[in-house]
Amino acid sequence: MKEYLWTSRRWYCLGVISVIALSSCTSLRSGVNLDKADKVLEMSKGPCFGSCPIFTITIYDNGWAAYNGKLYTDKLGLHVKKVGRSRLEEIKRELRLANLWQYQNIYRSSLPDLQSVTINYYENGRTKSITGKEGRPVSVQKIEAFLDKMAKTTGWIEKEKPDYNLPAGAVPNELIVKLKGNVNAEAFVLKYMKQNMQIVKRLSPTGDYWLFSFDEKKIRPDEMLSFVRRDREVLSVEFNKTVEMRDR
Repeated sequence: MKEYLWTSRRWYCLGVISVIALSSCTSLRSGVNLDKADKVLEMSKGPCFGSCPIFTITIYDNGWAAYNGKLYTDKLGLHVKKVGRSRLEEIKRELRLANLWQYQNIYRSSLPDLQSVTINYYENGRTKSITGKEGRPVSVQKIEAFLDKMAKTTGWIEKEKPDYNLPAGAVPNELIVKLKGNVNAEAFVLKYMKQNMQIVKRLSPTGDYWLFSFDEKKIRPDEMLSFVRRDREVLSVEFNKTVEMRDR
């Protein structure tokens, strides 16, 4: 088993030892503090017309990496893992060979549906930022591919859950919705197939209150609340709450 890092001149074989160093996490602890750690490399991927994973992945000079998942990813919130010092030095060496300083900062695109990617490189107090979609240099795309591969590896440890700034006790992926009297709930959820909305149950036998669930990996809960609140078939909507909070 071998893994290849990018380089502006060739593919570079790291070998099995480095792969083990990257993926090993048996002795890690999620209490690592990254607030004062210096960044080495960071990639942020924005939205697209579809379900592109939206996240930021960062490699720090202390030998750790952080993954902050926003949408369309199986890791929501902040996750960390150990990269290792030897692996970190190999990454730094490849970044120096790639010479990112030679490239322009923005590569403009005429394709609005594509995902925008920003790569930031930090060296000796300086920062090089490269943003674009298609048309970026090959070496920049190889860095993206490397970080994408790292993001998909196992061994990430959850450090912080997503911060949606929701009311206390709110269930992030459940909404209590009062529909207008002539609205069919089964037809209603079909409008929100992209968010994977489903009927959980009817809350009142004679009323129009329904409990719906949705996939918080596909839309932020606060955005979903606002989205449904603007629906003309809805009279009211709020987050479902845990039993403890409902009893207060």
